[in-house]
Amino acid sequence: AARSMAAGGSPYAHFNPSTVVMSGLIYPPFAALLFRPLALLGDRPAMLIWLWLDLASAVAGAIVVARTALPRSWPTIELGILAALAFGPVTYNYWHGQINPLLFLVLAGAYWAYVRERQVTAGVLLGLVAGIKIAPVVFLILLVRRRMWRATAAMVATGAASVVLGAIALGIRVNLTFFTQ
Repeated sequence: AARSMAAGGSPYAHFNPSTVVMSGLIYPPFAALLFRPLALLGDRPAMLIWLWLDLASAVAGAIVVARTALPRSWPTIELGILAALAFGPVTYNYWHGQINPLLFLVLAGAYWAYVRERQVTAGVLLGLVAGIKIAPVVFLILLVRRRMWRATAAMVATGAASVVLGAIALGIRVNLTFFTQ
């Protein structure tokens, strides 16, 4: 996707809807913008940077969640590091170079903000994650149910801004490709 965009093409140029595995870029155009800088690097440096980003994000996210959810007397940093390095589903993401650890870090920040009732911060972070991978849009239900109207508005506004930014940066045709194919 990054190389295609670097050459002036669509991030979905190599998408193949007939296969689920290795079908090409399956994220919204806003996410494609985040991958774009990797095209400036060769394959090996890009993969190494991505792996280190994944690892650092998973460790940081696990520490944020542990420090937010667990009692202060617990070894939260150590437990976060252990979870990020030893939990099978997390390490699977490193193997495949998934974006999930980066999204987990942002979701951990949203959780931290949610627990502290920092509505706008939680909403912006949730909207950012939903702009990269659509599934977190379900958190709107939680925000509405808790009557967190500022968080809801911030999430919707951030999500909408990600769609607009993707359309401005990559063109409406790329957005139509994502939403229709």
